[in-house]
Amino acid sequence: MTNKDAISPINLEIGGVGSGFSEGGRLCIDYVNAYATMGYWGGPYFPFEKVKPLPTYKEFFQRYSPSYLSTVLKLSNPEAMDELDRLVEAFNADLERIKKEKDTGACKKFFETMQALIHSKK
Repeated sequence: MTNKDAISPINLEIGGVGSGFSEGGRLCIDYVNAYATMGYWGGPYFPFEKVKPLPTYKEFFQRYSPSYLSTVLKLSNPEAMDELDRLVEAFNADLERIKKEKDTGACKKFFETMQALIHSKK
């Protein structure tokens, strides 16, 4: 299933947008797809040079599900969205250093912080 399929009109009711919030989550869990590979970063063969800046919450859903962006934003907690975007902006600002130094510790810390935020409840 692609990101677009995950937020289709049918899935909106049976598992798409709504399911991202089904357990009282403050943010749509689909955003995990923006940073999930970070959980695997590290090791001598990880291609840090190919890592690109992460999208903000709104940018992610604009890119993958533009027709359901308004629904995602309406269901999302504004304070949690702001917190997520601040974390992403700080990570992106430090990305060149992270890549140059192959700083897996910074990636791991960011990943864990994002996981906690994405899975936080109302």
